[in-house]
Amino acid sequence: MTREKSLEQNMGNKRGGAVRFSVVIPLCNEEENLGELHSRLTRVLVDLGESYEIVFVDDGSTDGSFQILKGLHDKDGKVKVITFTRNFGQHLAMTAGFDYARGEYVILMDADLQDPPEEIPKLVAKINEGYDVVYGRRKIRHDSMFKKLTSTIYLQLLAKLTNQAISPEITSFRIMTRKVVDCTNQLRERNRFHGGLVAWLGFPYATVDVEYGERFAGKTKYSLRKMIALAIEGIISFSDIPLRMIGYFGLVVSAISFIVGIVVLVRHLVWGIPVEGYTSTVVAIFFTGGVILLVLGVIGQYISRIHIEVKNRPLYVVKDLID
Repeated sequence: MTREKSLEQNMGNKRGGAVRFSVVIPLCNEEENLGELHSRLTRVLVDLGESYEIVFVDDGSTDGSFQILKGLHDKDGKVKVITFTRNFGQHLAMTAGFDYARGEYVILMDADLQDPPEEIPKLVAKINEGYDVVYGRRKIRHDSMFKKLTSTIYLQLLAKLTNQAISPEITSFRIMTRKVVDCTNQLRERNRFHGGLVAWLGFPYATVDVEYGERFAGKTKYSLRKMIALAIEGIISFSDIPLRMIGYFGLVVSAISFIVGIVVLVRHLVWGIPVEGYTSTVVAIFFTGGVILLVLGVIGQYISRIHIEVKNRPLYVVKDLID
């Protein structure tokens, strides 16, 4: 039995002892933020006057994050810690947190304090109006102009390709009912984009304006390469339009090539105009080769994901579970 299966069974056994709120926090190398995060978050949750737990998911940190989390658990029994054997990625860390969380409501937030714990009561107040999901919407973003621009372009493209409107102001900071979390946990694909999964479920949702803080300490773990990989993941996981587009593109290129071929043949046979030589041939070869490589690249992205799913490996491997 894999550690993931063991963890899932552990959750099922504990569901009877559910709490009101579970706060799921995926993290990687955030040792400088954890003490401040726990202090501020605890004050907010205590003021809510309901039972709660804080589920930290350590996604293969290589700094002192685990020792700090263990210390927080020793001082505060409401702190739970799941540690991976290696870095599996933020969205799989979210999955582990959702698998473990026992709360009637599950709050998802980042560990860098860009999602201020003091804004949680706004999410709670809104979901009490009868929604199943409430997203925090940034009033002001403190990101660079480049990140704002690329994020907006990506989300607009994703909305066009998947018919799921995702505003660039909406963050991963959200609260969900137990029903939504349980349905999300049933979706076990390995290439995961949680924002898209929750949107795909179709539950009623609302947004609420929240203050968006600056990172308390450390540097972002999302490099340009990781952001591009996440963008590709989101598009390919939720849309087959790229495959259809290359099919249409192939038809257009074939039609143009056929027409050009007829024109060249008629010019040669009727008017005796010689067939153009080296330059046109080289251009045609390179253009056709580029189109073929583009098509194979898009198809390869889909095939690689089929390959990953067919292997049926666990989504993550748990090294330590501190309950």
